[in-house]
Amino acid sequence: MSEKLAILKFDVLGSVHIGNYAIASNSYLITLDELGERKLNEMGKILNVKVIGIRLINCRIIRPFFAGNSNGLIISKIVDEETIRRIKKGLDLKIEVLNSKYTAVGNLITANDKGCIISPVLSKKEAKKIEEVLDVEVVQAPISQATYVGSLLRANNRGGIITPYAEDEEIEKVKSVLKVGIHRGTINSGMHFISAGIIVNDYGILVGGLTDGTELMNISEAFGIR
Repeated sequence: MSEKLAILKFDVLGSVHIGNYAIASNSYLITLDELGERKLNEMGKILNVKVIGIRLINCRIIRPFFAGNSNGLIISKIVDEETIRRIKKGLDLKIEVLNSKYTAVGNLITANDKGCIISPVLSKKEAKKIEEVLDVEVVQAPISQATYVGSLLRANNRGGIITPYAEDEEIEKVKSVLKVGIHRGTINSGMHFISAGIIVNDYGILVGGLTDGTELMNISEAFGIR
């Protein structure tokens, strides 16, 4: 694991909601190909991973339709076959389409390489499939008494940030499953939907441009930046 973890303010297509446009792990960064070679290379350099640029049909956002870690990738059933083929060609890891009535899988799953928290609305069969693909323990649990757990938490293998509205018991559950320290916090000057404003792995952190100084200090502490 790199000790030179960097944090940088960033925008995607002029938006501070950068987390909506990418999913990252220590194995890959999947984001919009229309960002251009310079920006894709910059993101790949900061996160120290291979970048795969994609373009979903009739949709610019990406993260709600993907969830994963360094071991595997879960893809929503609404992603077109050409995009799935492109991703499979570029990545040498386990990739599965989740055949669920819920299509925004990225909003229902959050994982690192040590564990995975998924929404209580997903079935036991779906939980088992996620566990097989990501190769980590999967636990169903709400965050802030909400089911869209993937929107309210982002973690790597060093630490994580969770909505400030998460209850103490929920945070203890997340810590025990993901096996990292978890800090309450916000992004982009008060936004508590953490995943919408951050792209992170063990090598780098990109945050939306409205993230203020107090939030940057909290993120730095949470992810062990010194």
